[in-house]
Amino acid sequence: ACQQALDALQVREATMRALTDGAAQPDAAWQTLRRRAAQACLGGTGNMPPSTRTLQAPIAIAPLRSPAPYVPLAARGSNPSPAPKPPSVVTGCDALGCWANDGTRLNRVGPTQLQGPRGLCTVQGTSLQCP
Repeated sequence: ACQQALDALQVREATMRALTDGAAQPDAAWQTLRRRAAQACLGGTGNMPPSTRTLQAPIAIAPLRSPAPYVPLAARGSNPSPAPKPPSVVTGCDALGCWANDGTRLNRVGPTQLQGPRGLCTVQGTSLQCP
C-alpha cells in the first residue's frame, strides 16, 4: 500500500511539472495523494500537527578573523603599511591569455600558468595567485 501511494504521488508530481514547466504549485489532488502516502507509509492521520515552534529570524555570525600580529608603536614608524591587495580573479580568457578583474592582461605560459606584469601567476579555478 505504501509503494502504491508513493507511485501515485510521484505520477501526480511528474504530471504537474510537465504541465507547468517545473513551476508547479501544490493543488488539492496532490495534497490528498501526499496525505494518503503519509498514512500508508508512516501511519497516523497524514496531517501535520500544529507547530509549537515560533518563527525566528536567522542568526548572522560574522566570519572569524585572525588578529594582526602585535607590532610595538615605536617599531611601526610614521608611514602606515599599505592595505593588502584583494585577490585577482580571471574575468575572461582567449587562446593567448586572460583578463583579470583589475584590467590586467595575462599572457598564457603553459596550461596552468599566466604571465602577469610582476611574474608568473598560477590559475586555481577563477582565482589567480600572482607575485
